[in-house]
Order: sequence, then structure tokens, then C-alpha cells
Amino acid sequence: MKSKLILYGFILLCSSFITGCRCDCGKGPKPDVLSGKWKWVKTTTPTRTLTPGSEGYTKTLDLTMDYRANVISINDSLEKEIFYIATLEEEVVDGVLKSRLVQYYNQIYIKYYFKPEHHNGRPGIELSEMMKSYDPAADTVRHHYEFAEEW
Repeated sequence: MKSKLILYGFILLCSSFITGCRCDCGKGPKPDVLSGKWKWVKTTTPTRTLTPGSEGYTKTLDLTMDYRANVISINDSLEKEIFYIATLEEEVVDGVLKSRLVQYYNQIYIKYYFKPEHHNGRPGIELSEMMKSYDPAADTVRHHYEFAEEW
């Protein structure tokens, strides 16, 4: 009987180590920052500004920031599915997240810029164009999004 109790205790201890892992394990940014559905507000380029009204379509951005697909949709039809790989750098100033460079599958890089304006309790975000290799000098286009809903 005593050996069974010791065995059960050992199994319980081992299972708590296995299921109690608290490591990041490459899961990506915390889900409360970017995860959810984002609505396109406008795109600014060095020469013009595009809006849903001027272009005649809408865009949504569905972000999970883990190893599932992140989806960019136009008028609710699939435009592009991208898969998260890693966060390469984050800029934090006075404890506030300002930007994040994210790498996706197939060497796609997107830089996210966090704005202090809040919509539904989230900061506004601006995204760079998708780039094959991130180049700050080429980062001149911004896609502006506001938070729409939780996942």
C-alpha cells in the first residue's frame, strides 16, 4: 500500500511538471496586445491617402500572433494568409510598447506601430507594407487599423 502511495505521488509530481510549464516556448507576443479583429481606417503613402470610401472596399486584419494563420481580408474575402514565426524586435519607451517587428513564414516582415489613441480599450496600430527583408528606409507606407473585436 505504501509503495502505491509513493508511486501515485511520483506520478502526480511528474504530471505537474509537464503540465505546469510556464515558458514562452516561442508563442509570440501576448495575445492581449494584437490578437483580435482589426478594421482598416486608411493607408498613407508619401503621395496620397487611401480610405475605404475613396477605394470602395474595406479591409480587416485577423491576428492571432501564434502559429495559426493571420488573415488579411478585403470585403470579407481572403486576400492573404500569413503564419507567425517570431518577434524580432520591440521598442519600449517608458514601459510603453511603441513598435514591434514580426517575421512571418516565407521571409515576410511587417512592422507594427502602436498609437496611444485607444479604441475599445486597445491602442490604434499602423502596419508597414509586407517586405521580403525589412528596410527602415523603404518603410514609407502605413496601413492604419483600429480594434474591432475580441477573438
